[in-house]
Amino acid sequence: YFNQVHYKYVEENGKKGVVIYCDEKPWFENYVKAGMAIEDDFKGNSIYVLALSHRWNKLNVYGGSLQTDVEIGTSPYVKTELYQPLYPGSSFFVAPDFQFYRKKVLLRSGDDIVAEYRDQRTVGDFKVGAVLGSYGELRAGYTVGREKFDRYIGDPELQDKSVDVGELFTNFIFDTRDEPDFPTSGQNINVKYKHSAEGLGA
Repeated sequence: YFNQVHYKYVEENGKKGVVIYCDEKPWFENYVKAGMAIEDDFKGNSIYVLALSHRWNKLNVYGGSLQTDVEIGTSPYVKTELYQPLYPGSSFFVAPDFQFYRKKVLLRSGDDIVAEYRDQRTVGDFKVGAVLGSYGELRAGYTVGREKFDRYIGDPELQDKSVDVGELFTNFIFDTRDEPDFPTSGQNINVKYKHSAEGLGA
């Protein structure tokens, strides 16, 4: 996150200390990452993905940020999330987001594939949370939306299906990895609990 980090020793009122100066990278406030993945088992099953991620830091004086992830290919995916601390330097935050994905689901009978469905999910989340020290985070929230299962290949008697999504969830994250993409040390623990019921909109 920083181009340079330097320090100097200071003494004031008979007390000694260290002042650290950090020069932030100029591109850190607004940047885009891109990637591509191709997978093929040479049996007619292939997956390809073009991924783009845009992050806008320092969205406001409270330290808000906006991240949008887009994947184009076999399983399209879009997610955009606003991360908003309650006040400058706050450990507490709110984080509403919107998600859309569509993926292939195979219906099997024994070892035979009898149908192929397209699972399409469109939901919105509203979360509140707290940062726990340098490595932890706890979130709780509500998800609402809709999920559709459309038959793409298979017996015409197999029905399409749509369901409403309404659920409460909690999510605990503990991450000590040195790098999020290609870590060489550390651990990542992600525990999530969901509760869905008709009274919640499901």
